[in-house]
Order: sequence, then structure tokens, then C-alpha cells
Amino acid sequence: MTNSFPIGIDVGETRVRIAHVAVRSGTPTLATIASRDLPEESANDARAIGLLIREMLDENHIRERRCVGALGEPEAIVRAVTFPDMPARERERAARYEAARFVDYSIDDAWVRIFSLDRKRGSYALGIAREKVVRDRIAAFAAAGLRAVALHHAAAIYRVIFPTAGSVVDIGHARTRLYALTSAIPAVKVIEIGGRDFTNAIATSMQIGRTIAETRKRTVGLAGAADGTLRAFAKQLASALSGHEPVSLCGNGARLIDLPRAIESVSELKIEVAREIDVSSASYAEDVIRAAAPDVSLAIALALHLPRFGRAS
Repeated sequence: MTNSFPIGIDVGETRVRIAHVAVRSGTPTLATIASRDLPEESANDARAIGLLIREMLDENHIRERRCVGALGEPEAIVRAVTFPDMPARERERAARYEAARFVDYSIDDAWVRIFSLDRKRGSYALGIAREKVVRDRIAAFAAAGLRAVALHHAAAIYRVIFPTAGSVVDIGHARTRLYALTSAIPAVKVIEIGGRDFTNAIATSMQIGRTIAETRKRTVGLAGAADGTLRAFAKQLASALSGHEPVSLCGNGARLIDLPRAIESVSELKIEVAREIDVSSASYAEDVIRAAAPDVSLAIALALHLPRFGRAS
């Protein structure tokens, strides 16, 4: 007998990844992973994102129509809060009041949810997301003909998919998200350096065009051509993640050949590329999954519909 989990969809700044997990003989099995570049001009266009996802589903003959997505900071944040014993409705009102301390926009424009971590101690996880971001993501899935059954915070997913990591570094196109996973609620920091900055540094250093620099970055690596950017990047990582090791690199930028060793050479962090994903597959050889893991690990975890921080209050 074969059935499937909801499709995991990771919408990045310039890339979309999907993962489809089927259940065969009672065992979750990775059936499909796919990724496509997202043009920068389409990054905030829900319909364009949806049509791209639709193409990916059709190309891979995926019929499942449920999906699970994720949001990360700064679009969505999670903070630890405490509340005294009170009725659930009062706690929800208190949560909205508390949420206003953590965002720089009107709380009327936010979705606020609380999850119980330890009800006896009054410990809760407070989730806050811009309503427009949530609606746009759901609209993108709808444009692909899909129904969103959950939107997780990326930090919760990384904690489960990389249980031995002290922290996770998700390197995106224009920014990098740092997740320190050693506390009950992962601490998250966003730094404004991403893969684009390494490409620009290579282009400037070698006096070549960005297209050639991007190709060189993906095939040769940094090879000393972006030392200034690397040092600035490593310094911020070391400042935020010291004591939260080992550090797992993921995101498309983590596939740079020499980035882990380059970061270690200018910091004291222990770096590893996120390659171990606990899922079987009849469709892909183990080395294929390991090679793709840094880029598609979040999508796979979402496809497995992993749990959030706690129980909804």
C-alpha cells in the first residue's frame, strides 16, 4: 500500500525547493526532491511563485495536493514568554500585548500564536508573523493548486532534522540566518551577508563579470578571492554561535566547496555541512541525497511534517 505525506515546500529568496515523501509498507520514503531558481523580480509575486511550484509538481508527476511550508526571521519570529495561570482567552489577549514588544510594525498586521512548553511553569513559545507574509505564502500555494495544512517556523524544523547540531547556519542569497539550537526556544539572528556578497567579492577581486564569478564560486569555490567578505561573515558567526557547536551549514550557499574550511581558518568554530538526513529513498542513491542535502533539507523535513515547539494553547 502506498500513500503520501503533504509536500514540503521551501520558498527561499531566489530558489524554491520541494520534497515529496511517500509511505511504502509503513515506512516514509523520499520519492521526489526538486529545486528551481526563482527570478529576483518574482521573489514577492505569489502567483509567479505558485506557477513555478505547479511546473515542478507537473514535471515530477506529483499528485498530492496538501503541502507544508515554513517561514523564518524576520518575517516570522518565535520568543519564549511566561504567563501566570489564566483562562485561555485571557492568555491569547496577553500574548498579543506581549507580541507588540517584539515587532516594529502594528500588532494589528500580525498573526500571533502561542504554544505550551511547560504549562505548570507558565512557559510558552510565542509565534509572530506578518499577516501579509502568511497570506501571500498561502496564496502562492493556492496558485499551484495546493492546500497549506501548516506553516512552521524554520527554527523548529531545523532542531528536529539536525538533532546533533548546536546551531544551524542557513546561507541565502542576500542574507544568512543563524539558529542557536541549545535553548528551549532557538535564538535566531539575521546577518546581511549572503551568497550574493561572495559572488560580488569574487567579481571585484578578479575583475570579472558577476555571471562568471557565480560560475567560479560554484565550481572552484572562494580560493582566496573573497577574503574580506569571508572574514566579516566568519566574525559575525563566531560572535553569535560560540558555544553552540557543532555548526551545521545549510542553504544553497553551503554548497560552496571550500566554505566550511575557510570559516574555520578565520574563526574557532567547528563547521560541518548538513548532509545527514534520516529518511530512506528508493528513488535516489545515498550519495545523491548527501550532495543535495544542504539545499533541500528544510523541504524534506517539512515533507515529513515534523512537530512544532509544543502544543497550541
